[in-house]
Amino acid sequence: MSGDGPSTSTEEPEPGDENGLVATYRRYVQSDVSRREIYSGFGLFFAGVTFGIVAFVVFLYSGTYPTGSEPYWYIREVAIVAGSLMVPAVTVSVVILLPVGRRTRAVSAVGTLISLVSIVWFTQVYPWQWSSANDMSVISLYAVGVALLVGATGAALVAQYVDRVTERPGEGAEADADVSSEDDVTDEDVRADIDDAMADSSLTWGGVEAEPTTKRLKFDMPDAAEVGNVDETVDAATETRSASGSVDDAVDGLRKFQGGEDATARTESPDEQVSALAAMRERQQADDDVETGVERPGLIARLRRRLFH
Repeated sequence: MSGDGPSTSTEEPEPGDENGLVATYRRYVQSDVSRREIYSGFGLFFAGVTFGIVAFVVFLYSGTYPTGSEPYWYIREVAIVAGSLMVPAVTVSVVILLPVGRRTRAVSAVGTLISLVSIVWFTQVYPWQWSSANDMSVISLYAVGVALLVGATGAALVAQYVDRVTERPGEGAEADADVSSEDDVTDEDVRADIDDAMADSSLTWGGVEAEPTTKRLKFDMPDAAEVGNVDETVDAATETRSASGSVDDAVDGLRKFQGGEDATARTESPDEQVSALAAMRERQQADDDVETGVERPGLIARLRRRLFH
């Protein structure tokens, strides 16, 4: 509720051994709560769950009797009363277990009282006087009580959520101190850490360890006269060719440079190339005959000589 503050219990937690339920509640919900409040809250919660189960089972059991009979109405009245008690028991248990203010507890008490009055009124008029204008009055009164209980329960849940997400002053100061201590790191400290880390390490180039010694290269520069002779030799040995010449001209120039003659017959068309090739074959055949001095007869000439001579 608006303006509520968390309620403070004047009773100190009782010393001694604590069971798992009490220890878990004091660890996760609220530590400065007496055992009586803890047991009362959990007792009402489990009682509400029990009322709901009993109401469901009894209501089903009432169907075994003939509709309209006296046992049928009495058993159904028990089921309705048990179901009506479930809602106040569960909601009040939540208000007791969670840390809420006094106003929230007061609203919860008023809602519980109104709900109980409506339930008692229901037992007085049900079933024989239920339809004589009493049904709407009882239901409306019970609805008001349930609305107050739901409002108090919602306020308790919201207060618990706000208490969890709100940072406590002591924890906030400690967290700020830790952050400030971590931020007090200077560039000198970082540089010193890097130097300490690199002191025991060695750098390599591609996995090859550096050699402890180094070698120097020494160049002997020639004199100016020797450089001039080298340039003349290079110029004499350089052969240039104009861009307009053909490959054959370049080959002829190379042969002339080596001391040979141009013996290559160049033609411009395929027919001239074939004629030049046939002439070259004839010259080679004549050269072979001159060199050996003996004419080599063919196969037909040898057969003619054998047959006619």
